[in-house]
Amino acid sequence: MTTLLHLLSRYVLLAFSAAFLAACGGGDPSAVAAPPSASPAAGSASTLASLSGTQTYSLAYGATEIGIDQRSVTATFTTANGLNAYYSAVNEGLLIGSMQLSELSGSSHLQIGRWHSGQFGGVYYSLVPASTSFALSAQQGWAYAIGKPPEKIICTGSSSYRQTAATALFQANGTIALGTINTLTASVTYNSSVSPQFAISGEYTINSVTANFTLNQQAQVGNAMMYRVSGTDSAGRSITLIGVFAGPNADEKGFILNASSSSNATVYRGAARLVQTSSTRNCP
Repeated sequence: MTTLLHLLSRYVLLAFSAAFLAACGGGDPSAVAAPPSASPAAGSASTLASLSGTQTYSLAYGATEIGIDQRSVTATFTTANGLNAYYSAVNEGLLIGSMQLSELSGSSHLQIGRWHSGQFGGVYYSLVPASTSFALSAQQGWAYAIGKPPEKIICTGSSSYRQTAATALFQANGTIALGTINTLTASVTYNSSVSPQFAISGEYTINSVTANFTLNQQAQVGNAMMYRVSGTDSAGRSITLIGVFAGPNADEKGFILNASSSSNATVYRGAARLVQTSSTRNCP
């Protein structure tokens, strides 16, 4: 009886995996790489709550070669509640593949993490799969912030946020040691439109150099409650922050930080999670 139950359980697991991979590849399982043969490194499950269900999430990411972007996606998660896979379109549905999952932090509203030290699974336009394997080293990464978006953005009042966690900050080509996102603070002033005012300050250290920035501008928030702001830091680098609102009352924010030299020869990327510290936000 024990052997029979084991075989039935294995059959159900394989059937589920095949169905998910076929969906990510637009109905063609050969277009999506096989799932990893070993579980990715787990984060601390005690600090995470599950983002579960079939709802659509807001995803922002920054990665070597892939660059930075934001998507409205469906997703699956590891047993430690880190991101295992997401699906956006027939030609974009990444799996963690053989990579490790590190620097997890989150809640039932929003999570951040970094994939690294292995190869992607799934499909990402011409990069994954490719004729030559697209792999990331331990000093590179695919950093992400994923959350459940609030329903409303046409609000009045304001909200303030502070950083509670961040992934490592990596140089895109992986030639220097990992850095840190030291601090991020943000405030949002709502003006009964889809373009509230954002005031964001931060500091980061990489390659033994610390830089800081302050951004203050209006930005349009899209349907998936995502937006981007940009400016220049104290080291003369161009700064872009892709933001994700998460939680029923915009309780948390996730950011992808992208810092680049004027020639774009040097690019640094990482993710941060912020929680709300005060709010007078009112959304009729």
